[in-house]
Amino acid sequence: MPRPRKMNADEVATWLAVLLDAAFDPAHHAVQQQGKAQLLALASDFTHYPDDYPDTRRAELLLRWASIWLPPEWWDRLQRRVRKRRSRATSVA
Repeated sequence: MPRPRKMNADEVATWLAVLLDAAFDPAHHAVQQQGKAQLLALASDFTHYPDDYPDTRRAELLLRWASIWLPPEWWDRLQRRVRKRRSRATSVA
């Protein structure tokens, strides 16, 4: 049984960037236009109305989006990307 998908609330900005990269990667066309539009709408709302979306709510919404629009086999790869960005951020600091 696969582990449930999780997202740290303090890494929501990183996850959003990784999800946008994955959704709009020209090498993969797994995400339909409607899914891309929904992700852009979430990103827009997070940017324009930051007080309306605490990090925990952002994480919930991004996890829900990922469960609907991303192929399940992508999750491990995206987690690796987040870990890589996390390690780059800590090595710079």
